[in-house]
Amino acid sequence: MSLTRSLTSNLLLKKLAQHTLVQTFCLSWFITLATQIRVPFYPVPMIMHDWAIMLVALLAARRVALGAVLLFLSYPVMGIPIFDVSGLALFLDPTAGYLAGFVLMTAIITTLKDRYSNGSFGVNLGIVMIGNVVLFAAGLSRLAYLMGWRMAIQVGLLPFVWINITKVLLATSMATYWRRGQI
Repeated sequence: MSLTRSLTSNLLLKKLAQHTLVQTFCLSWFITLATQIRVPFYPVPMIMHDWAIMLVALLAARRVALGAVLLFLSYPVMGIPIFDVSGLALFLDPTAGYLAGFVLMTAIITTLKDRYSNGSFGVNLGIVMIGNVVLFAAGLSRLAYLMGWRMAIQVGLLPFVWINITKVLLATSMATYWRRGQI
């Protein structure tokens, strides 16, 4: 009786883990937990959630990845203190362009991954780099609206170039090895 119950519960857990809503919820919290890894900068703090979003976009199905990012972005509106700013004010903050960029980056990465990725590190790296160009374009556009392009590039791009390249390489490597079953 105990063996049957154990097998049934394991099967139920496997089925539950394969459910799209469960995956979306869990991945949104993975991204949320990554926000706790932060290095303070002004006006845009360096937080590891962009690494987590890249990783999710490379590993999850498009609907799951986009849903996870949108759910992650809804948490501060619901009052969950993820960022320094909560509520709808988050979308008026200087970082609002980067938040929109997360959705765009996820859409770009998942679309390109589905169409062109053969699972190789090089192709995935190119896909994630394109996604990051879109992310920074959205973020810098918002900053430039508030403080001009010169200042936006100085505070919203230059301090993060090498750090972001490291995150891109880390996410791409992890996703490539995960797909190959080496992690």
